[in-house]
Amino acid sequence: MTTNFSKMTREQLDAIQLQLSEAKKQLDQIDEMKNEVQALADKYGKSLNELLSIVGGGTKTSVKKEDKKYSVQLDGKTLSTSSKQLTKAIKDTEEYKKLQEEYKVLDTFLRAYSTEYSQDYPFNAIYEGNQFYLGMKGTMNAVTKKYYAQYLADNAFTDSADTKQAFKKLVSQ
Repeated sequence: MTTNFSKMTREQLDAIQLQLSEAKKQLDQIDEMKNEVQALADKYGKSLNELLSIVGGGTKTSVKKEDKKYSVQLDGKTLSTSSKQLTKAIKDTEEYKKLQEEYKVLDTFLRAYSTEYSQDYPFNAIYEGNQFYLGMKGTMNAVTKKYYAQYLADNAFTDSADTKQAFKKLVSQ
């Protein structure tokens, strides 16, 4: 839509000019806030999207986070895998096949064979003297599920959203 300014009164033009001036001030404030947030993100080595997700923001149009790859050494070879599942190449190695069952659990395996994984997912919870990583969003990993099941059994609770929240609060204190 185009506006014919030549047909407007002086008062109408002044009102538009005032609105434009206010809009420019707001844009300047937004730019200043963006710069401050970017400086915080840079200070903590995070991207703007990571920082927004930490503080509970973000947008519905945000780009899906790419699954990070982790390198592990097995049978003298360097193999890559993600934090979501172990690759067939890893599972087919002789060294992996010889592992105790508890080390074949994704989180436990990556924690033992990848220092980078341990840094990305540090222990942040403890239950009955056992430390583990508790993701605050999404589904529980196998280790967390094990301690959650133990928590349910120890307290004769049933599984529910409220019980999960109470467990998360208890173990992350």
